[in-house]
This record gives sequence, structure tokens and C-alpha cells, in this order.
Amino acid sequence: MTSMTTPYHTICPFNREIVEYRKPHGFETPEFQLYDGTTDPYDHLYSFKATVDLYNLPEPELCKLFWTTLTGNAGRWFYNLLLDLDNCESLVL
Repeated sequence: MTSMTTPYHTICPFNREIVEYRKPHGFETPEFQLYDGTTDPYDHLYSFKATVDLYNLPEPELCKLFWTTLTGNAGRWFYNLLLDLDNCESLVL
């Protein structure tokens, strides 16, 4: 449980612009393969990018969608980044 004194970045690794972004009206979220950290992460990134490129979505939406594709250790790793991400390119090292 969080409180008003909990630092913002310990709740969400995104900056406020990304958090406050709302998807376009009527946008149907595509289905993505889930990634749990046990296979090649670049395969997951390529698959994700191929899917989102079909929709020409803005960066905030891409960041939010990417987070939903991570499960298990990969999801925990991402959550624990505790970074103020400005864009999804910050994720690729």
C-alpha cells in the first residue's frame, strides 16, 4: 500500500506525461505475446514493434502497452527500474 509520502517513482517507473496519457477514443488494444524473461528479449521487442507499427501510436501509448506484455521476472524487473522514462527508447540498452 502506498501513501501520500511514498515517492512517485516507487509507484510507477513512468513520468507523469506517460501516466496521464489516455488512449485514443475507440482504440482497441491489440493482442501481444507475453514475455516472462526466460527467452531472448530482442525477439519480444521485435514482435512488439511489428505489432505496434501497424497502429502508428504515440510514445506514451507504446510505453504503457509494452509494460502490459511483461510477466513474472520480466514484469518485476521493469517495475523495479524506478526510472523517470521519457520515452520507450530509454528501455533499449
